[in-house]
Amino acid sequence: MIKEKIIEPLFSQQDQVRQLIIVSILIALGVNLMATGVISLLKISSQPIMLIVLGMLFSLGVIFIVILYDYRKLNKTINYEGFFIYNQKTHNIYNIKEYEIVENMSYYLKAALSENKALKNIWIKNGLRVDYIDENGNYILKTSKSCDILNELIEYCILNRLCTHLNSYFKLNKLNDIKVIDRYEIPDVLLENRFLKIFSEDINNREYFIDCIPDKNEDEEFVSINGKEGTLYEKFELLLPRNSKIKRKNKNTILIDNYIFTISLSCMYDGYSSLVRRCFFRKYIHSNDSFNDVEPYRFDVGVSIKFKPISIFCLRKKEYYLWADSFLEELSEYISKDAFFAKINWNTVSTLMRCMEGSQMDTRYI
Repeated sequence: MIKEKIIEPLFSQQDQVRQLIIVSILIALGVNLMATGVISLLKISSQPIMLIVLGMLFSLGVIFIVILYDYRKLNKTINYEGFFIYNQKTHNIYNIKEYEIVENMSYYLKAALSENKALKNIWIKNGLRVDYIDENGNYILKTSKSCDILNELIEYCILNRLCTHLNSYFKLNKLNDIKVIDRYEIPDVLLENRFLKIFSEDINNREYFIDCIPDKNEDEEFVSINGKEGTLYEKFELLLPRNSKIKRKNKNTILIDNYIFTISLSCMYDGYSSLVRRCFFRKYIHSNDSFNDVEPYRFDVGVSIKFKPISIFCLRKKEYYLWADSFLEELSEYISKDAFFAKINWNTVSTLMRCMEGSQMDTRYI
């Protein structure tokens, strides 16, 4: 699990930078006063004063460049590799216990396809097909419409996790200078992500929730409700520091922007297989489906954080931005294939099974 802090070093760097600037200014003032005194004492022409001032300005410029260089080194890009197992006949994503993102993917996919028949038709008709087209010697990735659905599914899982994390973070730390972003304030995100659009739609406008709405008081709100045939309502509510905004960069990337940093969240499925042994499929997932119909696929979630030059002068409480560190740590456990297998201690488990079953087990699949 990735535990490297990214935001915390920024504030440590700020203290060092402030100290450097203060010391530089004091030194510059001291040198200037000394030079002025020497010039007055010796009655030298004032022209050297200009040279001294220019020298000080040049020194401060060098210090500023060094500061910017150090801040650029704080920028980070992290990639989380995950996997899922897809049945090419039933078009289902298998539920993998203890692997939270895949548990969510399986659950949300079934809920969305139960309600939206057009989406189900696209998912089943196209399959997770990926082709590489040769255009003048350059191989270009061409994905099916089902691949777009899969990327939106992964993105919805990440967004949902982010909403839950931020809600808990700001309430736990009792931070109030925040704003609430609901589904009506991010139309571009809704336009692209069909899962977000389906699940956050008002239940009073949805056929599958007729006669399924429980009684509630006027001051109460539903956070999550299951409708008929496995359909789902989930309230979308994203808490962010007041100066922040969320927007879409492209169909696979969402940006969270404030005056300290910009975080980009990118979800990518490009058709690559993932190595998953048959023993895991049989013994852990407990499926008797033909392994010839099953395909383990890889997906990636990329997170990039870029700090802005003005962040050097940010005096606001760091608690409003440290959520990024805890969220990245949580993402690693939520998505990472390696973190999942370490969590269930699969190397030890598979070794024990090999020892217990001995020669009766085909060890090629362990």
